[in-house]
Amino acid sequence: MLSTKLARTLRSSDYSISEEDIRNRSYPRDNIAAFRRREVLANELEQSLAECIAELAKLAELKNALTMRLRDLRALLSPIRRLGDDDLSCIFNHLALALDNPSDRAASFARTICKVCFRWNSVARRMVNVWTYLSLQHNRLPPTTRRSSRTSRWAHFSYQASLFSNASIHVKWDHLSGFDELSHFASKCKGRLASLVVYMPWTDVDVLAKDGFCSLRRLDLVLFHSQCLGLAALGSMLRLEHLVLSGDGPSSGADLENTFFCLPSLRHLSIDIDPPLPSSFIALSLAGSSLYLATLHIRTGLSIDCPPTAAHPIQLPSLVDLLLERSACALIWSLRTSGLKALDLRNVDVSEDFDGSLFKGLHAMLATAEDTSQLNALSLSNVSTSLDREKAAIRPCLLQLANVTTIFVAPGRSSNGLWDIADIFAHMLTVTASAAYMPNLQIATLDCRQTPASLSLLRAFYHSRARSQLVDSIPVQKLRILYTDAAFLA
Repeated sequence: MLSTKLARTLRSSDYSISEEDIRNRSYPRDNIAAFRRREVLANELEQSLAECIAELAKLAELKNALTMRLRDLRALLSPIRRLGDDDLSCIFNHLALALDNPSDRAASFARTICKVCFRWNSVARRMVNVWTYLSLQHNRLPPTTRRSSRTSRWAHFSYQASLFSNASIHVKWDHLSGFDELSHFASKCKGRLASLVVYMPWTDVDVLAKDGFCSLRRLDLVLFHSQCLGLAALGSMLRLEHLVLSGDGPSSGADLENTFFCLPSLRHLSIDIDPPLPSSFIALSLAGSSLYLATLHIRTGLSIDCPPTAAHPIQLPSLVDLLLERSACALIWSLRTSGLKALDLRNVDVSEDFDGSLFKGLHAMLATAEDTSQLNALSLSNVSTSLDREKAAIRPCLLQLANVTTIFVAPGRSSNGLWDIADIFAHMLTVTASAAYMPNLQIATLDCRQTPASLSLLRAFYHSRARSQLVDSIPVQKLRILYTDAAFLA
């Protein structure tokens, strides 16, 4: 009976025990002491809660007071501090253009706006790229005479602002001289020169070996015809990630034989130089810059002084995107990569530029000991070859293309090029009809729009495709034929 009453008391919300209960009922002494301790703790907790509520009320009052004070302080700020960053940039522009004597005042003005506060410096950093581009575009860097034109004022200010801010600097030098001035500016940048677009003769490439250009991460070098001294100067740019070489090649390709550049951080390489470069120069440069190279575009031919072969492979473990044109397509015999995802071969006549089969070369490049290639996009544009040359190599090559989702084929410009590439295209799709070959194929395209072929030839290909039962074996949504005349399907 006593235990039942005690349990009922413990379940209740009021644990206090009066003196009358103690006299009328016989509770164990331990339970009585426990009840009294709970009552004391409850009183202390209630008192602490009341104190916390009072403190929160004081904090709320303090917050309201600080909010009102901050509002009053903002009202006391000068109008220029209430301007947005865009408005502040416009003011800086107008002040730079309004300088009475740019050569004397540009430096002090640029130094002032870059060191007033963090916000002004950040605004100047965003503006300096535009200023530097304009100043170099008009060849006003550094100015040597006083000029009053708006362009020269802007140029003076951009030059000084680029030196006193912490921004990365991007330069475009579209003149054919004045490389000493460019080198002087690069040295003043103190390691902040990030990208450079420059038109330069081969004889002046050595300028790029100076310390001011070591920080470059991107270089677009447009070369023009002159005596070639090589590209050894590029070896000092250890941070260079993006290199574009275009323009005119050297007068003699022999000048570049047994030379190369080594760029360990290079990720993107694009070469578009005519006349063709020696294949040994390309091969040695790729071997010296192969570790992180992800994108390789070679839009030039090669003078084959050392034919690419499988006996001398070039390992490109990080290569993802590969574009080769003309005789540069022969490089597929020596390139080795397992991570390639996009392959584009253009303007190649296999009978002239290749020693063997195109698909055999693809198989040699993509073959790996571990698994199938990761290639998912294959493009053969303006390719001239024949089914007799390629037929034996197509099936083994397709085994390496299990992950391909898109195929694009454009015929060559020879008189019978369309018929040859059409036969190859039809043969590829016929083989692909088996589930073991290219199961992920989504779109296969034959582009006949740029080929000077007769309508009867196109119609003949269409009917030959029907006779080979491609319509039954390949879903319609996977097959696209691009043509110029709607009467083609009549």
